[in-house]
Amino acid sequence: MPEPRAAVVGSGVMGAGIAHVLAAGGSEVTLYDPDPAALNRALASIRSAARSLGRDVELLIGRVTTTVELDQAVGPAMLVVEAGPEIPKLKQELFREMERQTSPDAVLASNTSAIPIRTIAELVDSPQRVLGTHFWHPPHLVPLVEVVQSDQTDVRYVDWTIELLARRGMCPVHVRADVPGFVGNRLQHALKREAIALVYAGVCDVDTLDTVVKQGFGARLGVLGPLEQADLGGLDLTYQIHQVVMPALDNTPEPHPMLVEKVERGELGAKTGRGFRSWKQGEAEARRSEVNRALLDQARRRLTLARAQGPTITSHQQAERRFGLDGVLIFLTAADPGSAAETPIEGRLRRGSQLPVHRHELAGELLSVLDGELSLELDGRTVTLAGGDTARLPAGTAYGWRVTSEYARVLILAGPERASFYRDIGRSASDPVSAVGGADTSLADAALKNGIELLVDSVRGI
Repeated sequence: MPEPRAAVVGSGVMGAGIAHVLAAGGSEVTLYDPDPAALNRALASIRSAARSLGRDVELLIGRVTTTVELDQAVGPAMLVVEAGPEIPKLKQELFREMERQTSPDAVLASNTSAIPIRTIAELVDSPQRVLGTHFWHPPHLVPLVEVVQSDQTDVRYVDWTIELLARRGMCPVHVRADVPGFVGNRLQHALKREAIALVYAGVCDVDTLDTVVKQGFGARLGVLGPLEQADLGGLDLTYQIHQVVMPALDNTPEPHPMLVEKVERGELGAKTGRGFRSWKQGEAEARRSEVNRALLDQARRRLTLARAQGPTITSHQQAERRFGLDGVLIFLTAADPGSAAETPIEGRLRRGSQLPVHRHELAGELLSVLDGELSLELDGRTVTLAGGDTARLPAGTAYGWRVTSEYARVLILAGPERASFYRDIGRSASDPVSAVGGADTSLADAALKNGIELLVDSVRGI
């Protein structure tokens, strides 16, 4: 199963950035724009961004094809991301045409940051495959993608898109309702509304407002979310503060009068030289460069960490085999059979799926729970791993695990001996193992062949 092709419709700043991250993660991408000059600018932007992150520029660019023909772009694609202007009528017409040109199972996604997905899908006959993929600017530096489900979207397309984007190295989240602004922009603009109200009321000036955010709670927002912080501080404290603060917060139901006045006077911010603050020539460009350097440093740290933890799954790494533990499908991928590199194994498992307690003296593995929850038995201790938790399981450790949530997505990084064990189990997937007590079971055979000791006294069966 080769990785699915992708298409990006629109080659502006966001379109180029989306094509970059999809190609960097291993997708073959076709970038469409009716303007050849815009496509050339997009390729130059992708090259520059790839160099800044230390990526293999030619390998990445080699995965990007450009075209001025929409059908050539979207026809072979299983994921189509529209990144055009924020004009509802234009998007509606574009989606109707993309629906006509694509496979009936292709996902049609919009990068809109505000327009409801149901509105975008008004003219299509298959709204169940239309969803939002709200990337943040710039996509190659900001990993979040809001995957937005309308009331017409089939959740299977949402799950598929989230899994694909996660494999591409992004951080996709599921937005379960098609509300204006989704999640990120609602939070961002709720803060802006209160910020404008505080300055308008004379509580503080603009510099003070921005300093409080940057040097105060904003400094921790990258590592601590607001509800996480509330839990750590205690909900009783949050409740007490809300009793005092909530009645005083601004609740203007439309754009604040101060913002309206500035727009009407032509004070539009850096591009006109004046907004909430004054901007001299060159100051805006310098500030944007400073912000981008900070984002670039963060992105480089993420890439360094990812490379240290294991290989990135790229398009040349084919899904070698689908196999089952207790009848649950797992995807085994490897760059080269017999490679000494760690092999990524990714799977979606249902409740009760398990790997029995066992020990391998030669090789360990890294077990990461991407979503869901499992119970890990580790040297006689029971540990719960939930979404985002990772366990490093060294050689010689006795361990096994069992899925305790409705389903779980796991990523295993295994050395060659461990990968061979999983591969050998897969060869008999058509006859899933029902017990581990007998030497004639496929699991026992695979364990014996790969030097793995099954601790059968600890296991009732799988």
